[in-house]
Amino acid sequence: MNLRKLCWETMFGQELVKLTIMDTIFSVASVIIGEFFRSSLLRMLNCCWPWDLEKTFPGYPQFDVAENILHLVNNQGMIWMGMFMAPGLPLLNLIKLFILMQVKSLSVLTCNSPHDTVFKASRKTII
Repeated sequence: MNLRKLCWETMFGQELVKLTIMDTIFSVASVIIGEFFRSSLLRMLNCCWPWDLEKTFPGYPQFDVAENILHLVNNQGMIWMGMFMAPGLPLLNLIKLFILMQVKSLSVLTCNSPHDTVFKASRKTII
């Protein structure tokens, strides 16, 4: 008998681990290329450009809350799906989320600009 056909759960868990590792690599690379490189290029080219690159196009990147929340929901779904098929997956995702938190917090502090509008909670009360 072929053991690969009997143990599909192990293969599924292995694919989730590969997906988690590749997601970590691409997330860190996108922050480095997309935010650090863009910000440093803007700072270097702003002095010799005809218009102000920091205030107009392309401008500094902004922290996208909705995208990061969807990324966290995706991670949580992968943890729940693979918890029984890859017992080390929650620990691997914990390490992944710690690395991403450190990289993104450094990126927010050094590269991102604040939003133009400040969002406030509504002052209306429900009667």
